[in-house]
Amino acid sequence: MKRAPANALDSAGPPVRGLAALASLARAVAAADDLTHTLEMAAEEARAALGASAVSIARADMERQTLRVLVNVGVLAEGEVRFPTHEEYPFHAFPAVETLLLKGEPYLSCADDPNEDPTIAEWLRRTGRNSELGVPIVVDGEVWGELWAATAPGDAPLSADDTEFLQAAALYVAAALGHAEHLARLERLAFEDSLTGLANRRALDERLEAALERAGITGRPVSLLVFDIDGMKEVNDRFGHDTGDDALVAVAGSLRHAVAEIEGAAAFRLGGDEFCILLEGHDGASAAHVAQEALTLLQASSGRRLTASCGVATTGRGVSRPKELFRSADAAQYAAKRGGRGRVSVARPASDGLVEGVRAPWRLFRDRSPALQGLLETALELLDGPLVAADATERLEAVAAAAARSLDVVSWTISLAEPGGGAVRAVLVGMARADGGSGTESFVFDDATSYVVADYPETEWALREESAFVVAADDLTADPGEVAILRKLRASHVLGAGARNESGRYLLELYGDALTAPLEQARSEIRLLVLEAVHGAARRR
Repeated sequence: MKRAPANALDSAGPPVRGLAALASLARAVAAADDLTHTLEMAAEEARAALGASAVSIARADMERQTLRVLVNVGVLAEGEVRFPTHEEYPFHAFPAVETLLLKGEPYLSCADDPNEDPTIAEWLRRTGRNSELGVPIVVDGEVWGELWAATAPGDAPLSADDTEFLQAAALYVAAALGHAEHLARLERLAFEDSLTGLANRRALDERLEAALERAGITGRPVSLLVFDIDGMKEVNDRFGHDTGDDALVAVAGSLRHAVAEIEGAAAFRLGGDEFCILLEGHDGASAAHVAQEALTLLQASSGRRLTASCGVATTGRGVSRPKELFRSADAAQYAAKRGGRGRVSVARPASDGLVEGVRAPWRLFRDRSPALQGLLETALELLDGPLVAADATERLEAVAAAAARSLDVVSWTISLAEPGGGAVRAVLVGMARADGGSGTESFVFDDATSYVVADYPETEWALREESAFVVAADDLTADPGEVAILRKLRASHVLGAGARNESGRYLLELYGDALTAPLEQARSEIRLLVLEAVHGAARRR
C-alpha cells in the first residue's frame, strides 16, 4: 500500500480536465435537493471524472469505531447496494482506513503492487477491483467520513494524481455536508424539543396531518396517546426545576424506548409536562398496550418514583381530524387522571349529540333566569320525550349537553359508583365549545378508570345525600382533591350533583371558566335535572 502525498493539495493544481470535472461536481451538488441526493450526485461526478468503476461515500462513527457506507455508485460488488442500510466496516479490519479517519491521511492500494498488503490485495481481487483510493471528508475541522474510489481489473489503476483530484472533490462534498448539517440543525431547532430531544408540537401537527390523510385513503386507524406527568408541580416545588427537568427527560426516554421497535411510531413533547405518542395502524386496544408499556418503563427506570396518566384516542366515526383526535385523547386523559396515578384510559366516540336546540349563552341575557329556564325546558323535553325509556347514563348525557349549551361550560363528566362499592368510575366525558361552534362532543370510556370516593369529600356527600355542590379553584377552604382537578383542567369552578337508583350512584360534574355562567346560580336546577334523569330511568323500567 502506498501512502498518498500529504501535501497533495499544495502541489500544482489539477489539470484542465480536473477543473472541468470539479465544476461539474459543484453544479451537481448545488442542484441536489437533499443530503442523500447530494452524496449520490457527488459520487457519480467523481466516478465519471476519474474513470473509476465504483465510488462510495461513507460516514465515520468515531464512538463505535466503524465506517458506515451511505451510497455506492458504479459497478457494485456482490452484496453491495446503491443505498445500503447495514454496510459497515470496523476500523481495525482496515488499517489504512483507520489511519485515514484518525489522522486524516489518504491511502492508495493496488492488487498488482508486489509491496501491497496481501490481505488488502486479496480483498480487492475478491470484490472485482484492482485498485482503490480513499481520502478523508473533513467538516468543521473534524473527519466526517471517507470518499472512496476503485477501478476494475484491466483498467489503469488509480494514482497519486487521482488522489489530488479526489481530495479536491472531497472539499466540495464537505462544503455541501456542512450546509446540509447547518440546515438540519435549524430544522432540529424548529421541530425538536431542546431539553428532551423529542420532536415538538410543531412536528406532531405536521406528522399527524399526514397520518390522517393516509388513514383517509387506507382506512387504517391512527391513535394518539397523550401523557401527563403525575404530580409534576409538587416535584418542581419540592425538589427544584433541575429535578423537574430530569423527570421530563426520564419520561421522554421511556416513551422513546416504548416506540423504538414500532414501525411508523414517534414520541413527542407537547410542552410543559405533557407528552404524546403517535401510532399508525394501531387500534385503541393496541395503543393502550403501548401506553401501558411506556408507563411500566417509566416506573422501572425511576424506581417507581415517577408515574404519568395517559389518554388514548383512535380515529373512527366522528374522530377524523386532528382537533377531534386531541379532544378525544384529552377527555380520556382526564378520566385517567381522575382515577389516580399511572392510569391509562381509552376513549371511543359516543353516540351523536342528542341536544339540537339553539345555544342560549347566559351572557346574551340581562337576566340570567331565561337561560336557566331554557335549560330546564330543553332537558325535560328530552327526558320526557325521546329519552323517556333510555338508561340513566343516556338521560344524564342529555342533561349535561343541555347544560353545556345554556351555561357555556367547558367540559363535563358522568361517573358511576356501583352498589356497595367505594369506588367511582368515569363513564362519559364531554368536551364543549367544539371548534368554537355550538356543539358538544362526548366520549365513552372502554376501560373506565376509578377513584376512591372517600378521597373527595364533596363528591362523597353529593352521592350520599343526592345533593349538589360547587367548588371554586380559588377557594382556600375547598376540597383539595377537587381543586387539584380544576387546576389540571384549567377550569375555575365545578358544579357537581348526585343521584342514585338500583344500578348505582351517579354523579354529573360541570366544569366552567371565566366565560361560564355562575354555576352556583344553577345548582338547584342541575340537582333537580340529575334527580329526574336518574330516578326517571328507574321508574320506567
